[in-house]
Amino acid sequence: MSAREELRMVKQYITAEEICVKRSPADFSAWVQAKIHEIALQPEGKSAIRLRKGLCKVLVEELYAMSIWAGHVFSKHDPVLLEPVLGNQNYDALVTDLSGSPPVIRRLETTQAHGGEEDYLRNLMLDRAGWAWASAKLEKKGTKKAGIHINVKQVLTAYNEHLSRAIQLIRKAITRKSKNHYLDNTDLLVMFEDNFIVREFPIIDSLNMLFDEKITKMTLPFSRVYFTGWSKQTFLARDI
Repeated sequence: MSAREELRMVKQYITAEEICVKRSPADFSAWVQAKIHEIALQPEGKSAIRLRKGLCKVLVEELYAMSIWAGHVFSKHDPVLLEPVLGNQNYDALVTDLSGSPPVIRRLETTQAHGGEEDYLRNLMLDRAGWAWASAKLEKKGTKKAGIHINVKQVLTAYNEHLSRAIQLIRKAITRKSKNHYLDNTDLLVMFEDNFIVREFPIIDSLNMLFDEKITKMTLPFSRVYFTGWSKQTFLARDI
């Protein structure tokens, strides 16, 4: 079964039409929060969100990420419109600044600095049991068709290890995106897991070091890179 066929079979808790609406940053963030709450109250809704089923993947990995970003970048009075865009184009939203004439339109591409299968297994464990080990090593046995069993290896992970892993995943995410072609006035939003490291100041120092020592040496097709943590507390913007 193709990914497109699988998508059609998944119950849709959110439609493309309601996603692709122009909203102010404040209205956009409020709508995202309300939509997630609405879906979570429906049968199997929490599972759809946790396992990123159907357009819930867009809702969590793009729209919710954008809402966090918008909270850092804009005030509720800024004359700006956010318009999420679905499809194969190399941007996820149009950002229109109405403060001047003519309006200035920028493009925003989002990406996740995620841990791949291990993150999926953690979400699967959360969906099955209602909780999940935050920093344990998870290994998969079996397949989706035959059934997946998750092995948990409990380990103590130091702060520096969490920080090093986050920086490594961020670098990989940016490298992956740098291989694509983007139109002018496109910015990159990198979302990463920072709940284990947000209380420590060195996270911003490490992001700046990564940018100065590694990212500036890359040929990036972006105007600006934003680093935003899922805790909503970590934020950094750097011009290319």
